[in-house]
Amino acid sequence: MKRVLHGFLCRVRERNRSCMEITCNNFKEKHGYIETVIRNASFAAIDLEFLGLEDEEVDMKCSLFDSTQERYEKSLHSVRRFPPAQLGVAFFTALDDGERYKVDVFTFYLFQSISMGRDYSFSIASLSFLSEHGFNFNKLTREGISHMNLDELQRVLERFHQPNGIEIFGAQMPPLFHHLTRIIRSEVAKLRRGSAGSEGAPQHTFPGLPIAISQKLNDLQRAALLYKLHGCTPGIRCELQDQILMVYPSSEPPRDIKKRLFERVCAEMSGVSDVVMAIIERKLPIIGHNSFRDLLYIYEYCIADLPDTLEEFKRLAMSVFPFVADTKILAEECKNRLSVHGVMNYRLESLNAFFESCFVLLRTTKSMHDAGVDAVSTGQSFLRLAHLVSMEERDTSICLPFKTLLYSVRPHANRLPVPLLGVPFINLIGVEPPSRNPEMIILEMIAIDDEAGLNALRKELRGKFGRWRCDVRRHEDNRIHVATNTDTTYWRVFKYYSVHPHYRMLSVPSSTAISSSDSNSFSSSSPEGSIGRPDHHGSSASVDSTSEDSSDSEMSSSIEAPRDIIDSNVVARASELIFDLTPTPAIKWLVALGTCVVAANVLGRQMG
Repeated sequence: MKRVLHGFLCRVRERNRSCMEITCNNFKEKHGYIETVIRNASFAAIDLEFLGLEDEEVDMKCSLFDSTQERYEKSLHSVRRFPPAQLGVAFFTALDDGERYKVDVFTFYLFQSISMGRDYSFSIASLSFLSEHGFNFNKLTREGISHMNLDELQRVLERFHQPNGIEIFGAQMPPLFHHLTRIIRSEVAKLRRGSAGSEGAPQHTFPGLPIAISQKLNDLQRAALLYKLHGCTPGIRCELQDQILMVYPSSEPPRDIKKRLFERVCAEMSGVSDVVMAIIERKLPIIGHNSFRDLLYIYEYCIADLPDTLEEFKRLAMSVFPFVADTKILAEECKNRLSVHGVMNYRLESLNAFFESCFVLLRTTKSMHDAGVDAVSTGQSFLRLAHLVSMEERDTSICLPFKTLLYSVRPHANRLPVPLLGVPFINLIGVEPPSRNPEMIILEMIAIDDEAGLNALRKELRGKFGRWRCDVRRHEDNRIHVATNTDTTYWRVFKYYSVHPHYRMLSVPSSTAISSSDSNSFSSSSPEGSIGRPDHHGSSASVDSTSEDSSDSEMSSSIEAPRDIIDSNVVARASELIFDLTPTPAIKWLVALGTCVVAANVLGRQMG
């Protein structure tokens, strides 16, 4: 497959362009260029970095017991508590009917200076993670760009129009505003009286009045100050030049001045939100990797307040982003082709490393977990995976037009994977598929303290089966519910606690789970047979058997699936993979003959 991949990927080239960092210092300068790129782009790949992933409160932690609505509520709580730090957007423009792609990559540093009563927090683990990957926190706080959704903008403007509303832009703003107002009114009145005494001079004419300002203001504070100063004295025009406020006479209609200054205040507050709105107006396809939380962040901080229910969010999300494709979903659709080359988990780093071994689209000195780098990696992976999905339907290695790629992946679009959730994905355009998680296991504690027993059980489950494979919840009396992520894990947990001295098994074994665990024992380490551990982005890393503690080996003799079933499935699975990959009918017949021989040997072992 790597030869075929190189066949079409080597022609998907781009004009080499490094990631462009956008801060408050160059945002206005680059804004026009960004809008031009958006108008010409074919699709936008996104990624975000944020200052926290999961709340430490027990009720807010992700759980295998979560329903889709419960997980949405927990994610909503985290999104509102931990602000975004970076937004990376990679705009891909198809050239020569998809033979080449031009890529423009932007990394926006995000920092909201107006809190409006909202308390933000951060996670120590997330800060450490970002610091290890070279994140510049000084640039974030000093040069971050403002962002604000439409609901927040309306609330801020309502507050701003109140008599002392300028205080929302900083505690130093009201004293500064009142000080400048007194000086302007006094000095302008003197200048006007002096100019009125000059022969032939109109009464409103006076030379420019310079006023020094000691405080250093950001662009938003400067715009708000000029808007407020305009209303204090009629017939004037104010300009801020560094730390000097210049006051000039003006014959421009006050309504026009007020409108222009008001639009400037709104633009300063919106910031990066204007870029998101331009993407929405252009109706660009959005590409992400494990993008459920990314979409929540973009909607909450750049579009509008998130609703309380998942169903309402799905409706609103489709109204602004009609086409969303997730590379993790596409990778799962191509799992057979990817697994042949050892790609057993679908983290962005793994996909990017594999595809880069075929062809490197964009070279950069920055590491992963920079939002811009992750965004362009997501876009590159999308192009490769979209071709693989198309190759399932047409056995060809030609470079397909972008519209053809979109048509091929449309059946898998608008699906968002969510780690540690029973359903395979959240469907933005319909009902979610049924849960893949097995039935719950019910245990009863025997002669031990309730709380100590629960904590001991939780610790034991993590040690024996892995941190992300099992979850426990107290039900009633001494009964405990145990949730597992796969049928294989269910089978192992059931067998282990059926003979445990401190717990009594109350559940009846699930025939579906046990039979499925036998058939999945060969592929238990594959992404389709596991629910991954969320990394910093909320992406899932597949949990294979090697991630468990060594204590698993101590009980392997008592909980291992039957050897004959494993052998049978190894033969069946291996023969399918080899048969699909063999190029000629002659080799296919040889593979079939070899499979029959191996199957006969397995049957012989089973019978005697």
